[in-house]
Amino acid sequence: MKMLANEWNMIAIRYLREEPMKFNQLKRAMGDVSSKTLSRTLKHLAKEGIVERRVLDTTPISVEYSLTASGSELSDALFEMKRWGRKWMLPRMPVRHVSS
Repeated sequence: MKMLANEWNMIAIRYLREEPMKFNQLKRAMGDVSSKTLSRTLKHLAKEGIVERRVLDTTPISVEYSLTASGSELSDALFEMKRWGRKWMLPRMPVRHVSS
């Protein structure tokens, strides 16, 4: 859990679960993340063996990020935790009323 302490780590894993993505594609999908933060996040996840960074033989050169086998398994575990939370935690949360 310490490795995932940053919310951006989990968000990046969530989007990379669906398909490999290039940096700017992932940045757009993640929304309000700075380039510096995303770069730091991807470097961290690559160092931990969760994300693979692959340089594509294109002109200009581009980089694609994807989950490793370990990252894919972690993603499955995170989605299972989400499912558990929806089943057991959401019903216990107080309903918030929005005033007009």
